[in-house]
Amino acid sequence: MIISQGVGLAGTLVLLALSGEPLPAPGALAFAAAAGASGVTGLGFFYYALSRGTMSESASTASPFMSMSSFMRSDFLKSR
Repeated sequence: MIISQGVGLAGTLVLLALSGEPLPAPGALAFAAAAGASGVTGLGFFYYALSRGTMSESASTASPFMSMSSFMRSDFLKSR
């Protein structure tokens, strides 16, 4: 998971550099980092729970973190 997230971040930085767009504001970067961390945490919980039990138990463990990530993204997009 760490490798896949690192590759995604590197790809995003390359695309940002190639696009010529200015960097987002520091507050927006912090918000994006918090949303990404929440999503990775939820995915980690989900994989851990899947290794320990059934899918129905796993989904309820990971869903609060995954939904928090979605809410953070949608709130950020609304503020732009």
